[in-house]
Amino acid sequence: MSKEASIYQAGMIPQGSRVVVVVSQGPFSGPVTQYATVPEVIGKSQGAALEAVANNGLQAQVVYDYHQDLRKGTVMAQMPIGGSSVPSGAEALVMVSSGQPLHERPAVALPEVIGMSETQALNVLNQAGLSPQVKYEQSASVPAGVVIAQLPDQQTFAAATRGTSNSKTALWVTLGIVAIVLLLAAAYFILNSMSDTKATYTVPNVVGMQTVDATREILKAGLEVGTVTEVTPTDSTAEAGTVIKSDPEANTEVAQGTKVNLEVAKTSGTIKIAVPDVVGQTQASATAVLENAGFKVTTEQKSDASVASGKVISQTPKGGLDLPKGATVVIIVSTGPETQKAEVPDVGGLSESAARSTIMAAGLEMKKSEGASDSVAAGNVISQVPSAGSSVDAGSTVTVVISTGPVDQGSTGE
Repeated sequence: MSKEASIYQAGMIPQGSRVVVVVSQGPFSGPVTQYATVPEVIGKSQGAALEAVANNGLQAQVVYDYHQDLRKGTVMAQMPIGGSSVPSGAEALVMVSSGQPLHERPAVALPEVIGMSETQALNVLNQAGLSPQVKYEQSASVPAGVVIAQLPDQQTFAAATRGTSNSKTALWVTLGIVAIVLLLAAAYFILNSMSDTKATYTVPNVVGMQTVDATREILKAGLEVGTVTEVTPTDSTAEAGTVIKSDPEANTEVAQGTKVNLEVAKTSGTIKIAVPDVVGQTQASATAVLENAGFKVTTEQKSDASVASGKVISQTPKGGLDLPKGATVVIIVSTGPETQKAEVPDVGGLSESAARSTIMAAGLEMKKSEGASDSVAAGNVISQVPSAGSSVDAGSTVTVVISTGPVDQGSTGE
C-alpha cells in the first residue's frame, strides 16, 4: 500500500487537501412534502454517479481532489451517504478523484470541526494547512452558522483506500458520530436559549506589544482588530510602535468577532520596522498582519500544486528584513493546482453506450442529440464536439450526434 494510503488510515491527509464544511442555515422555510433516496455512488465513475443522482430526483455538486490510489474520475466520497432519505431536489455532494497528486505532499492531521461556528471551522482548517470549502444547508435541529458535517472526515479516506466494500460501514460510523454531535449541538442551543446567556471571549492584554504581535494575540482570542490609531503617548517610557491602549480594555468579556481598537505610540522620523513573515498564512490574515504592522500590501496570484488555494506562497521582501514604515510588501497567493486537462477521445461510429463509456473513462461527460444519416447505422455516433484529440478541462461535456438511420423521404403526392 502506498505512503499516502497509510496516511489516510491514520487519520492524516495530505496538506492542501480539500475539506467541504456544511454549515446550517437554520430551519426549512416551508414544509417538506417529498423525499428522495440518496444513491450509493462511491467507487463509480463521475458520469455514472451524476446520472444516478439525477435519476433519484436530486442535484449533484461535484468537488475534486487528488488521491494517491483512486483512479482519476472515480468517486471517493459522498454526502449524504447512500440510502439516506432527503428532501426531493436537495444537493448530493460528490467528491471525485483527480488522480495522483503532481507533487508529494506532507501529511497533516485532519481536524474534526463539526459543532464549531463557520468562522472557527475555517480558521482551524486553514491553520492545519487544508483547503476549506463551505456548503450551506437548512437544518431544523442545528442553529444557523454551526457546522453540521464535513467531507472528508477521519473515516472517509481510509474507507475509500480499502475499497468500496468497506465504504458504507465507515460512513455509517461517521453518520452516527454526526448524529451525536447534532443532538449535542441542538441541546446546547436549547439550553443556551433558556438561560439567555451567550458565549463570551476575553480581550487579551496587548499593551506594550508591537502592533503585529498584538494583532496575532487578538486573532488567536477569537476577536478582530478594529482601528489602529497613532497617538502621542503621555508616558515617555512607551516605545514607538507599541500599543498603549486597547478598546475594549484587557480582560473585558465580549462576543466572538468583536473588534478591538488599538492606540499605538506615534513614531517620528524615518522609522524602520521588521517585516512580518506571512508565508503560509491566508491572504486575509497576511494582509491584516502586514497592514497593522504599518506596511502597504500588493497581492499577486500564482498557481501552485503544493500550496493550498488562498495561502501565501512567498513574499518580497522576506520576513525579518527592516523596511521604512509605509513601504510596500508584495505577497504571492496560491490559486491552487492548475486546472486538470483531459483529451477528447474519438467516438465516431461507436454505439451510444460505447461512446458514453469511452467519454466517461476519459473523465468527461456526454450529451447527445439525434440526426438522420444515410451512411451511419442507427444508434451510432455521426459526429462529436469538441473534436477528437482536443484538450479540454476535466469534467467538460462532449456533445455527440446519434444516427436515427437514413432520411425518410416519405411518399410524393398524386
